[in-house]
Amino acid sequence: MRGALNVPMDLLPMVMVGLSAFLTTIIGGLAGYGTGLLMPIALVPIVGAQATVPILAVSGFFNNATQLAVFRDRVAWAHVVPLPYPHAKRSSC
Repeated sequence: MRGALNVPMDLLPMVMVGLSAFLTTIIGGLAGYGTGLLMPIALVPIVGAQATVPILAVSGFFNNATQLAVFRDRVAWAHVVPLPYPHAKRSSC
């Protein structure tokens, strides 16, 4: 089996990366932080230090996008997007 970048990947390392990402995300979600700190500890022995950085970037993107989707009603859009946005409510904060 060959990856998108013509890098040979076996099934076991892919499963281990997925499992370590899942477990560190659970721990990071319960603790409120630490996913980006715990994940490299699990990933470096599996895929190496050079491949860990892009995996962390993609993981962080999906983690933040999921949190934005879940908590979108609690976002103060007037502070996030300082452009004329007719549906944003201005707050005093």
